[in-house]
Amino acid sequence: GFPVVTHMYAGGNWTAKVIVTDSDGATGIDSVLVSVAPGSNLVGNPSFETDLSGWAPTGGATLQRVSGGYSGIYSMAVLGPASTATFGVTDQPNWVASTPAAGTRYRFSAWVRSATSTGRVRIRVQESLAGQFQAWAQSPQVTLSPSWKQLSLDYSTYWGSSTLDFVIQDHPARTSEVFQVDAVSIVIVTPAPAATLLNGAPGGVPAADDARLGMSPNPLRSDAQLGFATARQGRVSVGIFDLEGRRVRRLLDEALEPAGAHTLRFDGRADGGAPLRDGVYFYQIRSADGPRTGRFVIMR
Repeated sequence: GFPVVTHMYAGGNWTAKVIVTDSDGATGIDSVLVSVAPGSNLVGNPSFETDLSGWAPTGGATLQRVSGGYSGIYSMAVLGPASTATFGVTDQPNWVASTPAAGTRYRFSAWVRSATSTGRVRIRVQESLAGQFQAWAQSPQVTLSPSWKQLSLDYSTYWGSSTLDFVIQDHPARTSEVFQVDAVSIVIVTPAPAATLLNGAPGGVPAADDARLGMSPNPLRSDAQLGFATARQGRVSVGIFDLEGRRVRRLLDEALEPAGAHTLRFDGRADGGAPLRDGVYFYQIRSADGPRTGRFVIMR
């Protein structure tokens, strides 16, 4: 079959572009307009009116579709194991498989209840990119009761093109505790901070004529330039990472860099001087403006 790539867009109108380069260097380009309504629920199965697809148990739990929901006829019952160990439910596969940009703020929400139990439930979210993981973000705990109660957590992404793992976790008050979940939602409440576009590159400050955000050329065969701009002075570090999340090259690490346009030369080599193998890599820029991440390809 044909290769499939997924990407999560913020609200607005976007152009998705595909560039294909064959072994002889010939390149083909195609694009399509993508329109996304802001505030749309990214959870494909939020109220379990048909089945439990897209969800999986954690900590030895069992899932059931039961009557009685917060927003519909049905809800999901999460049955804990015969112990007081934490358990819960997670999205599988992740509803947010690729974030649009660093600094995008998501709101995770779910309604929970239990007819007989008084355990404490919370939302947990973990961001990952190419083998790198951020610490778990956690919502305040809610004590279960017969009434429906809302869990809510806002999370701002550290990277772009990352994945968000979503868990609803119970700290039970007794063994074999059971709680219900319904009306689950993930919405983008604040897109990534808008940046002034200058010469096609975000940065919020005037950029030099040859400075643009990203690796150029891409794919690169020998030498390339990584262009970016910073709006505030401060520490700036730039690294190249492989698909396993290992840093293979440090391009910059300065305690005090001025605001403005920056251009770094990259020769396609690792820190030790050895040429990097053909494949997909990531650059990561950390500055006072926040982190930025992008992909590029080495193809010699």
